[in-house]
Amino acid sequence: MRNQRRQTALKKGGHGESNSKTSITNLPYEILLMMLSLLSVKDAVATSGVCKNWRFLWRRLTDLNFFSNVNFYPQHSKQIEQVNSVVRSYNHPVVHKFRTNFRNSFFTPEIIDEWLQFAANKKVEILDQNMQTNVLVITLSNARLAELVYLKKLYLTNVVVRDADLEELLKRSPHLESISIDRSRFLTHIRGGGR
Repeated sequence: MRNQRRQTALKKGGHGESNSKTSITNLPYEILLMMLSLLSVKDAVATSGVCKNWRFLWRRLTDLNFFSNVNFYPQHSKQIEQVNSVVRSYNHPVVHKFRTNFRNSFFTPEIIDEWLQFAANKKVEILDQNMQTNVLVITLSNARLAELVYLKKLYLTNVVVRDADLEELLKRSPHLESISIDRSRFLTHIRGGGR
């Protein structure tokens, strides 16, 4: 009897309705993107399997947040490859925020250069990089920093920024509003001018 009432309620549009007009897969595009933006990039990419309409929806996100606190060494290369995979297949013309935060991961200068080139190509406004690594000293090169001309906010933690790097960045970043550099061992003299 209870099952019969439930089936009748479903037919009339009651609790648990599954008709296509109210299906989550048919929500407006803007709402779907807002929902995906609340997820990590890894989880947003996983939604590609929900339905055909969602297959590449994650590529429209403008805030890319890669965060990991995994300390298990064999997972490090997998984490980096996940970021590389997204960076290489992402096709939206602009990224508002690009954030990476990894614990004790193994990085190479080529990986960092690729990520910075991605940030430059996508006109990133907020760049937040936290490289908690004991394996390699991460250094931002003058060439890559100079290309980040759309930056408004820059947050660097455990990233080596040398005096010349910072000076070049300040010269070539007309939109830079705020900068935070934490635990950069070689920064000794900071000089800035203008606004």
